[in-house]
This record gives sequence, structure tokens and C-alpha cells, in this order.
Amino acid sequence: MENTRVKGLFDVAARIRAGRFDVEEVAQALAFSKDSEIETCPVCLTAGYAVGHEATRQSRLRKSGVKNSRSLADVV
Repeated sequence: MENTRVKGLFDVAARIRAGRFDVEEVAQALAFSKDSEIETCPVCLTAGYAVGHEATRQSRLRKSGVKNSRSLADVV
């Protein structure tokens, strides 16, 4: 299974929104990780991933009460 790093992207987005994103801290964390090579585009940001995971995303949005959300493919 490919590592889509979805949680990592959510974590970064949350830190940016909270004003707690430190570029140096992230660079250090990546340097010390086992797989520090980052591909051009993470799998979770591709159209194929969006199409394949739309049903799961819509289910989560419904459960959280979000209405009239754009499709994942529109966002990616």
C-alpha cells in the first residue's frame, strides 16, 4: 500500500491555521525521518486518489454535518 500521507497534510494545514508552522522544525523532522525523499506530488493529491476515495470522504462529511461540500476531485 502506498503511503498517501493524508494525515501529514492535515497536520500541516492545522498548524498553519493555528499559526504554529515552523519551517525549520518541519525541515528537521523530514531530515530525521526514515523516508525523507518526497515525491513531486503525494498520491493523496492526485485525481485518481480523489476519485477512489470520494465515497469515504462524503460519508465523513455527512457524519460531521458538513453540507454542500465540493467533491474531492474539485479540491485536488
